[in-house]
Amino acid sequence: MNEQVSIAAGDTVVWASVHEAVNAWRGRCLNAFSRAEYAVSEALDRLAQDAERGAW
Repeated sequence: MNEQVSIAAGDTVVWASVHEAVNAWRGRCLNAFSRAEYAVSEALDRLAQDAERGAW
């Protein structure tokens, strides 16, 4: 029972579009995260400059 069977590769055009969609989604997620991180950093920086609210 040593029959060799070849497995045909899937449609590479479909996989290319899937990879493109996933990378676009990943880029949007990274963009949203970096914008949120920047906004929090700006808020903390401004709070730290306020003598009453920034001083612990």
